[in-house]
Amino acid sequence: WSADHRVHHSHTDHDRDPYNIQKGFWWAHMGWVFFHHEPPSLNVVRDLQDDPLVLWQDRWNRLIGLGLSFGVPLVVGLATGRVLGCLLIGGVARVVVSHHSTFFINSLCHMIGRQPYSREHSARDSAVMAVLALGEGYHNFHHSFPFDYRNGVKPWHFDPAKWVIFALSKLGLARELRRAPDALLLRARVSVQFEHARERLAQRVGEMRQAQERRLHDAHAAV
Repeated sequence: WSADHRVHHSHTDHDRDPYNIQKGFWWAHMGWVFFHHEPPSLNVVRDLQDDPLVLWQDRWNRLIGLGLSFGVPLVVGLATGRVLGCLLIGGVARVVVSHHSTFFINSLCHMIGRQPYSREHSARDSAVMAVLALGEGYHNFHHSFPFDYRNGVKPWHFDPAKWVIFALSKLGLARELRRAPDALLLRARVSVQFEHARERLAQRVGEMRQAQERRLHDAHAAV
């Protein structure tokens, strides 16, 4: 998954992008999961291959996933006498909602929302998706500054992952947190605003030109 995600960032909106939104909503949402695509080279995650904890998780990820997704609800169901309800709601329904919330980052967050930091890629910021995906909805920022541990850069942005990582850093369990400098963020926002202003100006000039041409045409016809 990490290799796929890094390739997605390196080739956003191009053919090598595993969940390329240019192929349509359903492809980006979940089609890419079911249809074979060229597996990414593990060379892009060589740093992770040196981490014993990551390697352990990679080796046992299916067992861990099944255990947490269905084993825990089963134990709770046996303890409470509501096995079916716990499996359906705490297991199946939760997994479906969790998966689609994640898939929406690859689909809706490349289609709907604002682009305050960059228009060079299709990623967009959506406060609604940030709530549904626990902060991941600030996708334009994430693609513009992927090295930043935050997604919601403003203090009031809903981003539980940002808060957890920051708390872990205070406990000594996370280190070397990287942030995009404020000057870089301001420069990116100003650049996008300048592009919008230039487009509006060009549109206004075009409208004025068309109006003047119509007046000249009418005057010529009258003469």
